[in-house]
Amino acid sequence: NMTKLTAPTFIVFASFALASCGGGGSEEARERQMEQMARSQGIEADVELDDNGSAQVTINGATVGTNMGVPDDFPEDVFVDPSWNVTGVNSLPGGLKMVQAMTDANADTVIGAVEQAMIADGWEPSVASKTSGPMASAQFEKDGRMAGYNVLTTGQNRAISLSTGPKP
Repeated sequence: NMTKLTAPTFIVFASFALASCGGGGSEEARERQMEQMARSQGIEADVELDDNGSAQVTINGATVGTNMGVPDDFPEDVFVDPSWNVTGVNSLPGGLKMVQAMTDANADTVIGAVEQAMIADGWEPSVASKTSGPMASAQFEKDGRMAGYNVLTTGQNRAISLSTGPKP
């Protein structure tokens, strides 16, 4: 039930944000502290801190953090610009992979770079790229797979949502 998860998840993530900003103890001790905090809310989480104290948190197979990059099993021919700040990754049943990222490049620039890279890697546009208000999107197909990009403009930032996997 989404209502039951919203408040505890918010509390846990707020705690992670506060705990990752500083505090005494080793990284391992802080990771354990944050994981225990999550468990106290009924959430099984895996926390990893990098050398800068930034947290990457995995809950139910979804990982959130900052400047994460993509998982090792992410398809190499699906474009993710190295300048994007990857903030979330998720692998779902059936081979579906999802990536969330942020950038300050404008939406048309993002979609243009996506189109150029995907076509160069042999992907075919399946739907003409379009922009409608604050949303821009592009869809591609290749070898029984699909990839979809959505770029939402929010103030000075662009939120990028990428999903790829087998075609239904």
